Amino acid sequence: MTGTLPSAVGDALIEGNENFFAVITNPTGLLGVKDGIATTTIVDQTKFGLVLLDENGHLFDGKEIAENAGVLTFSAKLVLMDANGNFLDANGNITTDPAKFVEVKSNAPLEFDLSYHNGSGDAATHLKDYTGDTYLRFDAGQSSGTFTVTIHDDDLSEGKEAFNITATIS
Repeated sequence: MTGTLPSAVGDALIEGNENFFAVITNPTGLLGVKDGIATTTIVDQTKFGLVLLDENGHLFDGKEIAENAGVLTFSAKLVLMDANGNFLDANGNITTDPAKFVEVKSNAPLEFDLSYHNGSGDAATHLKDYTGDTYLRFDAGQSSGTFTVTIHDDDLSEGKEAFNITATIS
């Protein structure tokens, strides 16, 4: 037995796979089909990424800060991406303009583990030069969040130091 169903409508929700049921009653013909329930699964194909934005809403790609800067607050957003990791606008076109990114929301809480790595060259040392939050959580329906990194002023005469942050979905 075959049939055609309207295609599922794409959305910007991270919701996991969804099921729907078709109840078959009183079939006719020579198909040998009995009453029953058919289950169909819609596979969620929403691809998303996590971007960091600076205080002006631009993509954060590192910046110089004073060693006595204290606490830095990072803004993070869940955004729509294609299968190759490119950011998409509302029309499905690739964009690098954060103002055109499509924010996505999760139907359930979503958490990222944050890990910190010493940078290359004159590397900052984790726990000595800086410490940071260890997770970033998005509650159901949220598309943005923040986390903090504290820069420690150690009074040593050092050159520029760098560190990296990795976010991994829990």
